[in-house]
Amino acid sequence: MTTEGTAAGRPVSGSEWARSAFSGGWDKRGDTRWLYAVFFLLTMAQSLPLTAIQVVLNRDLGLQERPEELNRFFAVEFSMSMLKPIYAAVSDLLPIARRRRVPYMMIGGVMYAVMLQAYASVRTIGQLYAAGVCSVIFYAICETGADGLLVQLSGTDPRRAMSTQATGMLVRSAGSFVATALSIPLLAAVPARACISAAGLFALAAAAAAAKVAEEPVVVHANDSPGGVGAGHAEGRGARGAGAGFSGLGFGSAGFSSGLGLRGLARFVRRGLGSPATARRLGAAAAFLFAYRVMPTAMVTFTAFTYARFSMPDSYRAGLLLVSMGGGVAATAAYGRIAAAGAPLSTTFVVGAFADAVLGLGRLIVVQADRRRDGGNGAARAPMGALVASDALTSFGQMVGYMPVLALAARCAPRGLEATGYSALLFVADLATGVGSLLAAELTRSMGLGAGEGRSWSRLDAYVWTCAGLKLAPLALLPLVRGGGVDDGDEGGGASYVELDESVRGGVDRGGETLLPDPPATTNAV
Repeated sequence: MTTEGTAAGRPVSGSEWARSAFSGGWDKRGDTRWLYAVFFLLTMAQSLPLTAIQVVLNRDLGLQERPEELNRFFAVEFSMSMLKPIYAAVSDLLPIARRRRVPYMMIGGVMYAVMLQAYASVRTIGQLYAAGVCSVIFYAICETGADGLLVQLSGTDPRRAMSTQATGMLVRSAGSFVATALSIPLLAAVPARACISAAGLFALAAAAAAAKVAEEPVVVHANDSPGGVGAGHAEGRGARGAGAGFSGLGFGSAGFSSGLGLRGLARFVRRGLGSPATARRLGAAAAFLFAYRVMPTAMVTFTAFTYARFSMPDSYRAGLLLVSMGGGVAATAAYGRIAAAGAPLSTTFVVGAFADAVLGLGRLIVVQADRRRDGGNGAARAPMGALVASDALTSFGQMVGYMPVLALAARCAPRGLEATGYSALLFVADLATGVGSLLAAELTRSMGLGAGEGRSWSRLDAYVWTCAGLKLAPLALLPLVRGGGVDDGDEGGGASYVELDESVRGGVDRGGETLLPDPPATTNAV
């Protein structure tokens, strides 16, 4: 590995980035345990106060009497989360002390902890919007920084992209599971506002873990000129033979400051895309992800059915939530094994679609159990065995179906725009999910599902079958992404999401070191 500029000949951690801002060299294949710790702790900070926030909103602020106000607030919060591509672009375009990820992870984690304290203290609607919006923004800043670094670590190997994304989602799911389990006794012991405040400790822990994450610095070239964005990139290519470090897209201070305009940004994006083939791959991936995620799901309607038909203590519902999270954890572990076995990325979409569709039929277990009861229209005792089996199966299928989305976004993100490209593709997937929710609502209405005049749950089984069948329809568009070479590494001749130098294509990295000919698919070696 290149070790120039580091006194101990090792990668510089985030806690040292201020002291080493102008040193060179970096080992981007360092230990990823601290990065995964960031994901785990940040997700804990988000999941721990979820129930407590609902208590504050509905009981303390009285919004249960004004549900339209709740809907507006959550819509505004969600819109801030949908802006992740913008936060990611800031991370890509504005390095702090020559780091594009770690500083934003640290700033986001600390400020998210501060905003949770503000959230715990809200007394008015104005304070609620201020705390809610700011908390979502800072959480997203921290998360997009971590996402961008994880995409960088995926490299050009699609198996590694699949494996790192599986491990990242596994630790996030584990964080949600642990935080939800912890929130049950915590809420029994302390007030809801104290629970929200306590979640800030995990946000601070995430920021501290981010300080330990190794990140490759952006090299500032002395001969950067006001030639606009990318001016330093050509110099970097010429200097690499002399052992210069990786320069991202060559953002020097002068080059960047002169490229803040729209034309400079356009040049940056064009250089990030690298080639028409990369742009076509991104377009094909976006089109396929939209089709893949736009299909309606039975989840929301089925959840409404369980609330309408069954009565159970809140602790039981919390237990079912844990079962669902456990299914998600098992699914991410299973996807990691599939990646390690060498399955092509496109094939995992087939596996995921069938798993989501077939295991989603597990909801019929509950429908049949409901039909075997006394037939009354009021709430009855819940068939817990059927609900546990249904939640375990459906959550497993949903996560197996979602993991290829993350892997494809990581595979197609352009070099230098890792965070932006990854977040933009996930934005497309989230947008499609929103449209799919509208389609599901219309399908629910047209089939007359629900409680009340002119509605019943008698056709719920047909609704579940319909949604399951529609999940398979997008597989007809799979040749779109297969044609883009997402299953191939650079050594196979297919274009990678990274436009590599000729020296790298020949098996030598930018510092002159021989690369591993076949990097392992497991994440411990990243």
